[in-house]
Amino acid sequence: MLSFEKQEQSETGFDYVAAADLARQKIEFENSSEEDLGTDEYKKIKSQLKRQIKAYGNIDVNDPDKTPAQRKIFELEVERQRLIIAKRKGEQPEVANTRPIEYDSESQMFIFEAKGGYQAKRTAGDLISDIGWGMYYDIKALENQPELAEFINIYNAKIFDAHLDEIEEEQLLIERIEINKIPKNNQGKGIGNAYLKTYETLKKIKVLRAAGKSYTEMPSGFVFERMINCLLTKVAFDLGVKWNFDISNATADDDIVNKIDVILELVNKRRGIGIEKNPTESELKKGYQVTLITSGTSEFIKKQNQVRKQQEDFQHDKALGKKTPVDDLILINPGEEIEDVASTLKIWQRQGMVAGGPEVFLSIERTIGKYLRDIFHGTKLDFDKNPEFLEEVKKIFKEKGMKERD
Repeated sequence: MLSFEKQEQSETGFDYVAAADLARQKIEFENSSEEDLGTDEYKKIKSQLKRQIKAYGNIDVNDPDKTPAQRKIFELEVERQRLIIAKRKGEQPEVANTRPIEYDSESQMFIFEAKGGYQAKRTAGDLISDIGWGMYYDIKALENQPELAEFINIYNAKIFDAHLDEIEEEQLLIERIEINKIPKNNQGKGIGNAYLKTYETLKKIKVLRAAGKSYTEMPSGFVFERMINCLLTKVAFDLGVKWNFDISNATADDDIVNKIDVILELVNKRRGIGIEKNPTESELKKGYQVTLITSGTSEFIKKQNQVRKQQEDFQHDKALGKKTPVDDLILINPGEEIEDVASTLKIWQRQGMVAGGPEVFLSIERTIGKYLRDIFHGTKLDFDKNPEFLEEVKKIFKEKGMKERD
C-alpha cells in the first residue's frame, strides 16, 4: 500500500482527512481489476465507494459551478492524491508545453535562445522561478548530462509542488466561499470580496496554464506580486542552501486575513512579506488589497499602520504562547515606480518572454537597493551587516546580464 500525505481537518467545514482517505481508496480501486479481487469483492468495493462518494453530492455535468462544494473539493482531492503518487514515483509532471533549454557545464549556467538568436545565461533558480509564470523547460532533453541528474529531479518535484499548492488553494477558497459563506456573512467588509477575487484569479491561471500560456494576461497588481515572489524564489534556490534560507507560499487566508503574500524562512525565524497590489477605489475604502500607491500619501500610511497592527497582533499572540504564521511582517511597495514595473513586463513580452521572467529586466540597483534590501533588512542576511551575501547576490545578477542601473 502506498502512503499518502494528509491535510489537516478543517475546523469549520470540510473533513479533508476523510476525503483524502476516500480518494486514496478510489485510486487504488481504479488500479485494481475484477480478476485481482474476485467478482464478489470487486462489486462490493465498487458499491461502497460509489455510496461514500455520492455523500459529497453529484457532479452537475451541465453546469459544473452548480456541483455541491463538498463534491468539488473531493474531486480536487482525488486529483491531489494522483499528483502525490506521480511525484513519489518520480514520474514526469504533465504540462501543456515546454521550451528548449541548453546547459553549459563550464559556466554552470543554462542557455536560453532569446529573440534574434541572443543566448541568455540563466541560473537553476531562474528555471525554478519560471514555474511561477506558467513556463516550463524541456529538462528531459538534458538527461544525458550526469551533473544535472539531481536538478532534474528537483525541477520535476517543484512543478508537482506548484500544482499541489494550487489545488489546496482552490479547495480552501471553495470552502471559504461556498461552505463558510464568508462573502454572504461579510457584506460591506471586504473579506468576502477578497476571497471571490482571489478565486477568480486562480481560475484564470488554470485556464492560461491549460492553454500553455504564461500568466502575463493578469492585473498589474498580480504581476508585481508574482515578480517579487519569483525574484525571491530564484535567489533562495541559487543561494539558500549556503546561506540557510528559503521561501514558502502563503495561503489565501494568509493573504486576505494576515496580509502575507510570501514567507521568507530563515533559521528559527519566518518573515511574512506583504506586497502592495492593484485594487479598485471601493477596495481602498474597505482597507484590504490597497493600491500600489506613492509612499508618503495618507493611503500608504494607512496600509503601513495595518501591517504594523498585524505585526503587533503576531507579537501579542506569541507572548501568550500561541502559534503565529510568521515572526515578522514587512510591506513591499514600488511607490512612484509602479509604471516602471508595468513597462518592465512589456519589455519582457517584446523580448519573447525570455527565461528568467520579467524580473530579470529590473535593474540590479532597484532589485537589490529597493526590494531585496527591505526584505532582508534586520535579519542575519541584512545587506549592511552581511556584505559577503550582498556581493554574492550581485554576482549572480550580473552573470545573467541584468543591467546595473535604470
